[in-house]
Amino acid sequence: MCFLPVEIAEEILTKCTKNVLTYVARTNKLFCTLSERILYASIRLDTAGCIHATALRRCLQTLSETQKTVYVKQFDLYIFGPLQEQELNHLSTALVGMSNLKHLSLDIESFHAPVLGNFLACTLRRSSFSLSALRIPSIIECDSWIASQKHLEVVVIYDHDRAWEVETNDTVTRLRAWARQSKLLKKNVFLVNSRRGWPSDLIALPQSLPRWNTKNTTGLFAFPQFISVLYIFVEGPLNIHGNIDLCDKISQSFPAIQTLTVAAEESELQQIMNSNIISLFIAPFAELKFLRIRSWGSVCRNIMEQKIGLVQSWFSESKSLHTVIFPDMSIINKDS
Repeated sequence: MCFLPVEIAEEILTKCTKNVLTYVARTNKLFCTLSERILYASIRLDTAGCIHATALRRCLQTLSETQKTVYVKQFDLYIFGPLQEQELNHLSTALVGMSNLKHLSLDIESFHAPVLGNFLACTLRRSSFSLSALRIPSIIECDSWIASQKHLEVVVIYDHDRAWEVETNDTVTRLRAWARQSKLLKKNVFLVNSRRGWPSDLIALPQSLPRWNTKNTTGLFAFPQFISVLYIFVEGPLNIHGNIDLCDKISQSFPAIQTLTVAAEESELQQIMNSNIISLFIAPFAELKFLRIRSWGSVCRNIMEQKIGLVQSWFSESKSLHTVIFPDMSIINKDS
């Protein structure tokens, strides 16, 4: 590859996996910078499980201690649980250094959300990037900073703590006024009502939805390729064929789904486990990495007892799936 023109080498490298790009960056001095520029252009990090938390620490440390932050154009962070002080410092340094960042998505699902929200709001105010798309929870209160972003085309702010219902909330009032003004300027601003703890880049659908039109839904999102989280609520009797059709259509319209959460009451959850319908849910998603099972009732002991066998069948069904989180918050990784 050392003898190839830079243009051809770049075209080849853009089609390589992250592992290949990392190897080229470490072993080839000629194409090191080019590989790193492609490697760091789009970063998705999360803290779901020890392996991913370790990867997050290493990536944030590398970004904060080098000049590679200038390569980052899309940054997607999903915080599941608390972050240590050193991790927060690395995150702050990395975000401030991302001068060329265009698409930012921040998700918080943690009991420490208020503290993290304040920290991230302060960090964003210190940043120098000019965004095209932003997706954050309402708990990150930085509406004046958002309004100062002159090139923002799409903004999705999801209601983290039901603030939309409180009309006297100054932040909500300012956001709504700014949203109305921005829409007059033909900018896409969405204030999304959702339940506490939901990630921001998601689609949430009841399993019993009578009609599903993906064209109507994709029209609500300017960048459907960034939608990475899907919630399915199982209500009432199972409709196996309906669920297969639903997942097929979603996987076609939103190809970047990486996290699937199936939520059900205790009785429905027992049915799901016994029928192994989860395998049908996960099959269409080529990029699926995380599967989370949630229950609104007490968790049945026999569900927890049979989870090892179920997880192995799910891992064999999906080549990309590597982490399953159960209602009792136990986590099983594919390589564990």
